[in-house]
Amino acid sequence: MRAPDDDALGAARVGTALGLACTGPVVVWLGASAFAGAPPAGDVAALGRTALRGLWLALALAIAGAGARGVSSRPRPGIAGLVVMLGVPLPLYLVLWLADAVSPPTLLRGSAALVAGAVLVPAFGAVVRRLAPGERAARLALGALEVVLAAAAWRTSALWLGWVGA
Repeated sequence: MRAPDDDALGAARVGTALGLACTGPVVVWLGASAFAGAPPAGDVAALGRTALRGLWLALALAIAGAGARGVSSRPRPGIAGLVVMLGVPLPLYLVLWLADAVSPPTLLRGSAALVAGAVLVPAFGAVVRRLAPGERAARLALGALEVVLAAAAWRTSALWLGWVGA
C-alpha cells in the first residue's frame, strides 16, 4: 500500500502532464497564428479569445475523461491533481489579459466553472465506486461516467462557454 503523500504526488504529476498536454498545443497554435502573418491588434485579441475557448474545452474534456478515475483512485488526491492541471495555463491567462483579449471577470468565471468540475467529477467517481457491487463493475461504471461527462461537456460547450463569456 502506498502512502497518502505518494497518491497526492502522483496525482499532481498526472495533473501537470494533463495541463501541459492541453495548454501546449494551444500556446503553439496561438504563437504561430499571431506571428505568422503579423495580424493587426484587433485580430490578436480575437485569436486570444479563440485560443481560450479551445483551451477551456480541452480542459473540460480532460476533467471529464480523467477526473473520475484517471488522476487518482481516491477523491482528494484526484481533486488536487485536477486543480494542479488547471494551474498550468495561468501564465497564458495573464498574457491574454495583458493583450486585452479577455477581461478578468471572464477569466474568473471560466476558471470557477473548471474548478467546480474538478471538484465534482472525482466526487461522482467516489459515489460510483461506493455503489458498484465489485471492482470490475466499478471500472465499467467509471468508464461509462467518463464517456457521458465528456459527451455532455462537448455537446453543451456552446452553452457553458457562452455563460463564462469566452
